[in-house]
Amino acid sequence: MKKAVVRVVHPKQWIRFGWMVVGLFLVTILFSGQGVAKNLQNLSVPEVLITLQEHLDMPVNRSWQGVAQGFSRWARKPMQERWELDEIDLPPDQEALVHNDLQQLGFSQVIKPVRKTYAYGVILGATSPGMLERLNYLATLWRNGTRFDRLLFLTGQRPVDPLVDHFQSLMKSLQKKADIVHLVGDSAPMHETEAAQLLYLYADLPQSMRELPVIFIDTARTWQRQHWVRPNTRDTVKTWLLTNPEAGSVLMVSTQPHAAYQHAVVRGELSERFYLETVAPASPKEQPLAVMLDAVASWLMRFDPAQGLNPALFPWEISD
Repeated sequence: MKKAVVRVVHPKQWIRFGWMVVGLFLVTILFSGQGVAKNLQNLSVPEVLITLQEHLDMPVNRSWQGVAQGFSRWARKPMQERWELDEIDLPPDQEALVHNDLQQLGFSQVIKPVRKTYAYGVILGATSPGMLERLNYLATLWRNGTRFDRLLFLTGQRPVDPLVDHFQSLMKSLQKKADIVHLVGDSAPMHETEAAQLLYLYADLPQSMRELPVIFIDTARTWQRQHWVRPNTRDTVKTWLLTNPEAGSVLMVSTQPHAAYQHAVVRGELSERFYLETVAPASPKEQPLAVMLDAVASWLMRFDPAQGLNPALFPWEISD
């Protein structure tokens, strides 16, 4: 049986890439801003985003900058996690209109890939349930005929939190009754990357997908203002780019309603030599409105109309 090649890339391994990093930096500068589809240069704010502002009783802005500033009121505070957001209470009729707008914007429905083959299948780091949901969706796409050459986990050293990771119960649901490993004490994962490795080990994946090379990008935390700060999506992408990966097509798996934000972040870090699609399973019906609106605010703060839209959500915008 062919075994997968599994690699975990740690920050200390960057040193030997010294001169390659310099070269990659220069190439990134050279290619940034090139190859942008002309029909996206003057991309206007969609009408549904205007309607969403009206349904939220917000002052209506029609420029990307104005809309981003307006929606910043719904964004998380610095160092605040999504699960720490206060609930937003709206009258039922108003909330239904808002959710309908969010669906039209592409923040709740399933997002499927456009192409059949890619160089990379990418799982973005998240809480343990979120990573498993993304991995399961990628496995479903594989079973339906989507293919990629290697599997990449962009994770980091966010400490595992029992309140949001629910790792013990998650692993029990994955393991056969006669095969249960009690992942406590020294056996328990300390951070997100270790959790991702165990989820990959026990997830229900097609054998042909397991035979792919697997890389875990382990991004370190940083010490800021007397606190350890977990790496975010941008940090994990930057860590990956320091390994000088070969340019190619990327199928990145997120979860709703975060696909738009994460696509904008990653697209902003990758050069035009990388083709990027971001896909996601549908959002759970019980998704809090505060989380949905934070996702819109996060997307707008990082979205650059010149970079274009997510091809998987708007396939007609793909340029040749």
